[in-house]
Amino acid sequence: MLLYGADSFAKVVKECAKASGKEVYFIFDDFQRDIKLDSTPIIGPYNKEFSTNESILIAVEDNLLRKTLVPKIVHEFASVIHPQAIISKYASYEAGTIIFQGAIIQAGTTVGKHCIINMGAKIDFECQISDYVNIGPGAIIGGYARLEEGVTVGAGAIVSPNVEIGKWAVISPGSVVTENVPEYSVVEGIPAKVVKSLTKTV
Repeated sequence: MLLYGADSFAKVVKECAKASGKEVYFIFDDFQRDIKLDSTPIIGPYNKEFSTNESILIAVEDNLLRKTLVPKIVHEFASVIHPQAIISKYASYEAGTIIFQGAIIQAGTTVGKHCIINMGAKIDFECQISDYVNIGPGAIIGGYARLEEGVTVGAGAIVSPNVEIGKWAVISPGSVVTENVPEYSVVEGIPAKVVKSLTKTV
């Protein structure tokens, strides 16, 4: 398979891919080329004609940047699931998603495209996780919660059951969310409160 992105996060993704039985042969990056990430060559900006039989994964943490890159890519998108992740057979995830070791996804939950479910994150039953969501290490998402497109949940944060997080909202690390969160807002604290409104970019 191929990766798009060559920073430190890409190293973690590459290791996760290897653990899941997938080999990363080449890496695209808009700012680096003709060097290697560990032993894997970085060949420069994305080339739609390069190794078209391989699938690709966007190894970029930033949710908005992942969304920006997707329309440029014609390769089939891969997903990478670490073998130490626990995913119910009644849960589902879509192309481009990365699920790291120790993550747990319970029955009835759906995870969209190009999401990042980090180490030790726990998503309870019947949750809806939309595209381009990033759930930080150790975060907990309660049952029936709904996370709209582009949401970021910081490390160790807790989202209570039945809560809806509006698109492109940011949950600060360690926060406890007990009420619905407006789109394009930053919340923090216990219980979490809106501390900032974000510019609508998409």
